Amino acid sequence: MNNKVLFYILYGVLTAFFYFMDGWRAFAVILTVLGVLLLGTEPYRKRNKQLTIEFKKNVELLKEYDKGFNADGSFANNNTKISFNSTKGILKIYKRNEQNEIVQFSYPFSKIVESSISLDNETVSKTSRGEQIAGAAIGGVLAGGVGAIIGGLSSSSKQVTMVKSITMKITVDDFKNPVHYIDFLPDLDTPDYSNPGFKSDSEVIKAALKKAEYWQGIMDLAIRKTNQVAH
Repeated sequence: MNNKVLFYILYGVLTAFFYFMDGWRAFAVILTVLGVLLLGTEPYRKRNKQLTIEFKKNVELLKEYDKGFNADGSFANNNTKISFNSTKGILKIYKRNEQNEIVQFSYPFSKIVESSISLDNETVSKTSRGEQIAGAAIGGVLAGGVGAIIGGLSSSSKQVTMVKSITMKITVDDFKNPVHYIDFLPDLDTPDYSNPGFKSDSEVIKAALKKAEYWQGIMDLAIRKTNQVAH
């Protein structure tokens, strides 16, 4: 049952109390109901606050991790960080394992096989080493840019479109760990993973799409640079 349904139920109950009871009695009932609701939600409020603190702590730790790499660019969420150094031609991915330890993966650009961006599991952009060599016009950035993606989401339905995930999938030449995922949602300030999604035209989505577009462009350039060297 969502919050809107609960609101209407509560509204109906309180209206009935006001109608059938004296004003002071109805007021007392309202205070009692509000007190029960506040007490019932207190554990969830404390838990959400704790998650927020842990989330921001994890993000900051990943941001500061491996400063000696001298990355040209980095992005970190709660459990994953991606960095690159264009001079060294190296991509690094950091992940937090089940023991809450940070595990590092380092790949030369030549090991990057493919990169794609998906919105709610639907691929909107892809760049691949083999397809670049073949001369296919794939394009690493989001097709049409961020504005076109947002426009497409907004026009797909008369109802407000919600976006639950914006994910980069990186395939590398590594038999032990061939695939890595980078999640650009939820936003750094939104550690509530029960969130049903974000409005497609919201600032959260626009910011996440810009980050995804940037990193897809980096992957495209890294693959292109390797192909040029090979030829």
